[in-house]
Amino acid sequence: MKASANGGLNLSILDGWWCEGYRDTRGWSIGNGDDYDDHHYQDEVESQALYNVLENEVIPKFYDRKRGNPPEKWIRMMKEAMKMAIMDYSSDRMVREYSSRYYIPAARNFSQLTADSAGKAKDLALAQSRLIALWGGIRLSPPRLATESEFTVGDTFRITIQIFLGELSPEDVEVQIYHGKIRSSDYVEGSRAETMWLQETVSEGTHIYACTITCADSGRFGYTARVIPKGDEALSHTPGLITWAHDGDDQMK
Repeated sequence: MKASANGGLNLSILDGWWCEGYRDTRGWSIGNGDDYDDHHYQDEVESQALYNVLENEVIPKFYDRKRGNPPEKWIRMMKEAMKMAIMDYSSDRMVREYSSRYYIPAARNFSQLTADSAGKAKDLALAQSRLIALWGGIRLSPPRLATESEFTVGDTFRITIQIFLGELSPEDVEVQIYHGKIRSSDYVEGSRAETMWLQETVSEGTHIYACTITCADSGRFGYTARVIPKGDEALSHTPGLITWAHDGDDQMK
């Protein structure tokens, strides 16, 4: 980062800060950020990639000097690197972002929670205690497709799931479909969570939820369902309060 602030151009693997800061207008990358199980083989691949980048991109650009003038393309990249370092990797940016995203909201939340003899804090604590006490009674059936068939990009399909909430009510929870492309038997890439709606109450404590999803990508597709608390960040992110559907993962093309 300090090198960029002084006009230095980075040439590195896509790791650490360079994974976020890299653009082909401000530097170069060694490889594509892939990790190999065989580290010796990875060293061979990345060392060859380094020589390729030096030979075909870095050195020609540095010596691209018309009539002995300074290398214009190189200088253009230097300016982009300097702008990147000053705008994105400076203490000024860090303090402003931390203040606007964390410190000021935290101070505002503290004031709200402690107002009126900490009335909101007491309500939040009671709500969390109730959820923790009753959460273990939640049961999810495997999510099901309304229509079993293959889909193409752009098609929509509906998924339903039956859930037993016990003494909790639909107002206490949010039910989500968690879906994305499958890259291996246990890995979902580019996962997204869609909120399901309450379709029907079957009996006391038992409900059916539904969600309509549009196929955005081709390939193998996987999905499952989960339940989280409904409410603000403090309530919805209470540790341990998340229940996943088991044996309900499905795949399709």
